[in-house]
Amino acid sequence: MTDTTEAAGDPAAPAAGPDEARARFETDLAAARAEVEKARAEAAEHLDRLRRLQADFDNFRRRARKDVDEAREKGREAMLLPFLAILDNVDRALEQSGSEEALYEGVRLIFRDMRALLEKEGIERIDTEGHPFDANVHEAVMREETDAYAPGVVIKELERGYRLRGRVLRPAKVKVAAARPAPDETADEPAGEP
Repeated sequence: MTDTTEAAGDPAAPAAGPDEARARFETDLAAARAEVEKARAEAAEHLDRLRRLQADFDNFRRRARKDVDEAREKGREAMLLPFLAILDNVDRALEQSGSEEALYEGVRLIFRDMRALLEKEGIERIDTEGHPFDANVHEAVMREETDAYAPGVVIKELERGYRLRGRVLRPAKVKVAAARPAPDETADEPAGEP
């Protein structure tokens, strides 16, 4: 009668012979080698995919940088193109021989065109004279003691200031009114008198 309790892993089962153990070891080793090869193949595939993604990203970054540079250059061209018409008008004005009045009128028209172009692009002048000094839009470069204006009021614009779409592009350089010092009453009294 055969013992049916010889199941694998049963402690009561008789020990397998050296050939069976060797065969089981070789089977397990082959399975382990197959798993290692499969893992290596997957790792190589992932590494290859990563390298391709890195190359794609590098190409994308180069293209994006090139696109930004081209857009910046086109923007610069679009900004400068209208100034060429103004430059042409300056050339024409300088080529004209005639009276000072005609030259003045030509310069006035060129200035009008230039101001219209800048306004179209969102540039506006900052108000100065007669307005209270505002350090956000004015730069005080001079101060004058006067009774004609309240202290802190801009009395003269020395260099125009501009905003670009609400943001200060260049502050206006201004002269600001300051209060005159109060006369010292004791200074008027002669020395030695009580």
